[in-house]
Amino acid sequence: MLLNNLLPVTAVLALFTIAHVQGTTATTTSTGFATTQGTTQGTTTVTTTYGTTTQTTTATTAGASSTTTTAGVTSSPTGAPTASCYPSADKVRINALMKNMSIQLFEVEAFLNGVNVALRKAASQSSTYGNNQRFRAAQATDGLVDYAYSFTHTGNVDTFGWLEIDLQGTYPIDSVVIYNRWCGNTSDPSGCLCRLSHSALLLLDNNDQWVASEFIGDTCGRASVQVNFPCAI
Repeated sequence: MLLNNLLPVTAVLALFTIAHVQGTTATTTSTGFATTQGTTQGTTTVTTTYGTTTQTTTATTAGASSTTTTAGVTSSPTGAPTASCYPSADKVRINALMKNMSIQLFEVEAFLNGVNVALRKAASQSSTYGNNQRFRAAQATDGLVDYAYSFTHTGNVDTFGWLEIDLQGTYPIDSVVIYNRWCGNTSDPSGCLCRLSHSALLLLDNNDQWVASEFIGDTCGRASVQVNFPCAI
């Protein structure tokens, strides 16, 4: 669910279109790709369309189901998915969706078949808090997922702050895990885990064209956030 004070995305999210309707439905559109998520009476349905393939996942308290439709033929995924069915990306970006919202996190991991292809890769960010290199972007890929003194922190006055990891190659990505920043200790007495709330995760190609994305909702109390990308069989 998105906050009612979500601002229109401009400039750094020119490839993004975000619609917010009474906090219950969010729609993301781009050329050849669309994701729609809605919530109705405790049931969440996510429909992803890429080219001629549509995947719908419905999650309820009883579990989840997934259906894939390609060129009018409906089937359930069988067997192990191949790497090529996942969105291929050269870059991973975390983007703030509100003004004066800083990006703060311990680590970003991007996986292909259990291998973190983001480990020790180059990273950049919109600004660095206080110009202090302790908060530099490289902290997001150093492999330290919960070390209190190894986290990124953009400035607090960025219009739409961002952190970007260059994978230094093109990789199919099946999931991304973000290790959220806590303050003091893992119980997070200051509520720092909330600061990543209502941001966006984007996968980009080598030309900075949008490949796939996911909204990150309320992160209060969440030490990590995992986003799984559907296999477009």
